[in-house]
Amino acid sequence: MECFGLLQLVLNPGTMVDERIMAHANKTIVCEERHHTYVSLQLTKSFTRLSSRDASVCLMHSIPTDMPIDELKPLVRELRALVGTLFLTDLSENCYHNFSSRFASFVDIITETEA
Repeated sequence: MECFGLLQLVLNPGTMVDERIMAHANKTIVCEERHHTYVSLQLTKSFTRLSSRDASVCLMHSIPTDMPIDELKPLVRELRALVGTLFLTDLSENCYHNFSSRFASFVDIITETEA
């Protein structure tokens, strides 16, 4: 993939991989999970092993549609401290093809909490 004339390599294992593999990519998607899975498996613990926050990406979908913004903000702060790039949605199907009705709110929260 080229970005502004520069070659960019993005790996998408959707899970944690060996740092030696991550070293060959500009970005690695280390988490591609439902919100419930992230919470129940306590995936935050695995992120603390990351040596390169900036090269790590988290894609989180299926955030409860009734989750208040006040509860979402601490989650975003936690993730922003652990990964460099973050995508959030409350959609559980076609989440990469459609925008959530709360998309603007997710963007605002992520922007507010930039590390």
